[in-house]
Amino acid sequence: MLPEQLPLSPGAFTTAAAVRNAGRGASETRICIARGLPSIFLFADPGARRLRGFHLFDGWAEEDDRGPVFHLTSVGALGGHRLTLGNRALLDHREHGRALHLFAADGPSGSPVDPVRQRYLGEFLVDPTEPHLERRAPALGPGNRTRRVFVFRLRPVPGRPFQRDDRDGTATPEEHAAAAARTWFVSYR
Repeated sequence: MLPEQLPLSPGAFTTAAAVRNAGRGASETRICIARGLPSIFLFADPGARRLRGFHLFDGWAEEDDRGPVFHLTSVGALGGHRLTLGNRALLDHREHGRALHLFAADGPSGSPVDPVRQRYLGEFLVDPTEPHLERRAPALGPGNRTRRVFVFRLRPVPGRPFQRDDRDGTATPEEHAAAAARTWFVSYR
């Protein structure tokens, strides 16, 4: 359940600032742990795969025999990603009694303070059977280096409403492989 200050249903629009504010000053990353609330807010950017050369692997995966799966890339600024801090909190959310609330970037908000509109997709769980995949993504800095990232596999909470939209893209295994193969083309200045 979302905090009472954030009465959203799947498909509703908000901004990351509004979500973080309702989360009592939650951290400003893609994985935001709410302070004093049993919630973690997740911000996916499915369009980043297309716009920024596959730096992120966010989007719906192909549905399997257990239902829909959403991929969310781990966080970490430098070097390979590790399963610490926000990534660990996401992975261990059930053990700590935290609900995962997933949002997807969905166009401009019209606000200069928080320019990206977020669409609430619903409450999700990390897949207990296969919690994450390991992928390669471009490393920051000069050269054509790559780094390890984790792609969390999230499933809608059974019996709760969620929104699946074509705007969220689909991350197929072939797209992941193609993305990893293309990372050597990316260079930063």
